[in-house]
Amino acid sequence: MLQSTYPTQFKAKRWIFYVETFFTGSFGIFSLIMGPLFLFGMKDAKGETAKDAGFYLTIMSVPFLMIFSIKLYRLMATREPILNICQEGVVKKCVALSSLDNIPMIPKLLTPKLIQVFWLALSGQGFRSTRVCIPWESLQSASVSGLPMARILTLDTSISFHNPGYLPRNAITVQKLSIYQVELKSPLEEVSKSINYWASRNTNDRKELPSWF
Repeated sequence: MLQSTYPTQFKAKRWIFYVETFFTGSFGIFSLIMGPLFLFGMKDAKGETAKDAGFYLTIMSVPFLMIFSIKLYRLMATREPILNICQEGVVKKCVALSSLDNIPMIPKLLTPKLIQVFWLALSGQGFRSTRVCIPWESLQSASVSGLPMARILTLDTSISFHNPGYLPRNAITVQKLSIYQVELKSPLEEVSKSINYWASRNTNDRKELPSWF
């Protein structure tokens, strides 16, 4: 009953990934096929050679196929719920985290998108999933802010938590975790309500929840 009133699993809003995967894949494959054909002599609708168009199409196929491969991985990686409330705390599955986001001299909003894509593809970071774990002991607050169409759920944690053995293997913990409405199907107010409810329960009440291990 409690888990129906206060959900513990939240799925990703995946229709965006379907659209991005379809369009980048379609254009990437089209460019990869038509580019070499024009380069090797196929003529355009006017009966003229179009080697320049073939060259540009071939070049453009590279970033589009890179984006397609990253979006396809994201689509597959988000089939299961990406946010889970567990006995030990809250777990968020983050897909394709970029180390460029952590470099102070390269602000995320100012980093050219193409550079991010190339880095994610070449470094392999675009094909990895990372679990961010927030133990109940370190969770300070879960609040929703922002405009109606751009809501953000912020989980603030204590920096005093230093027990890596308490986390699942290859999981990380952060001081602040921001979750955007575009990421989840459920309204962020519902997610915040559930997190705050289970955070207020004692250990015995949370035993009915799955473990993050």
